[in-house]
Amino acid sequence: MPSSSGDFQIDAPGRARDAASARFDEWLAAQPAGRTIVVRGNHDWPGAEFPRSKATYAVRPQLLEVCGLRIGIVPFSRGRLKEPLPPCDVLVTHVPPRGVLDKCYNGDRAGSRFLRDMLASSLLKPRVWLCGHIHEGFGYESVRFGGLLDGVGNHLGGGGEPPTLVINGANANTGRANRLVRGPLLLEIPVHASAHHGARPPLCTVLTGVLVTV
Repeated sequence: MPSSSGDFQIDAPGRARDAASARFDEWLAAQPAGRTIVVRGNHDWPGAEFPRSKATYAVRPQLLEVCGLRIGIVPFSRGRLKEPLPPCDVLVTHVPPRGVLDKCYNGDRAGSRFLRDMLASSLLKPRVWLCGHIHEGFGYESVRFGGLLDGVGNHLGGGGEPPTLVINGANANTGRANRLVRGPLLLEIPVHASAHHGARPPLCTVLTGVLVTV
């Protein structure tokens, strides 16, 4: 797996249990990131631990601040959020929004309408939305949330808010995941210089990938 240096890395793995979890932890520890955040996916054991990498394992919604960026995290869940999405610079979810980078190999849309609607109704939209889950949806799209969906879930655009860059970083094969076919993505996100009191450049580097350990 290729790697590159970054201020922090965010991973939303597809499987993390026992020996696979240990191998994943070892890989994370080898990455030159200042901080690692692992977001629980739909196949992940909520009790997984990452002692070598000391990764933050997000198993419930939370808001973190890293490198002057507010990171809103929504791990995989079969329930609905009890609170509104927090205002954040970067939103990280396992599932993509409905109608955006969520088309499966059979043509169905499998993104979350609930998350899309919650973001559309929020006052402040994130600059970046990182997600995965739908392997066939790998890619990126600039979306103004607050627009409409058609009858089958396709995003029709619209909305007067600044656009959010949605990135589906799924790197597993099409269909049921059993291997990696892509490496992680490296992003550079501008940060207000005041957040670092002039001590470092106003850029935050993020290494992100939706990883599957088998």
